[in-house]
Amino acid sequence: SECPPDIAKQLISDFSQPNDMVLDPFLGSGTSLGEAIKLGRKFIGIEINKNAWQAIREKNKNIVIHNNL
Repeated sequence: SECPPDIAKQLISDFSQPNDMVLDPFLGSGTSLGEAIKLGRKFIGIEINKNAWQAIREKNKNIVIHNNL
């Protein structure tokens, strides 16, 4: 299930500082990606489900996403 944005935002802000790198090894729909970028963090996300990438891109339209599959 998808992580609510407010929970992702709280966790990222509690455990990192601006310009830190955030790693999400289970990217899913990309909620953590969007919240990390909004909070001024760098981001690496891992998602093995190729079908999830379209949803991730759609949800985070204003973010440049590089897919290394």
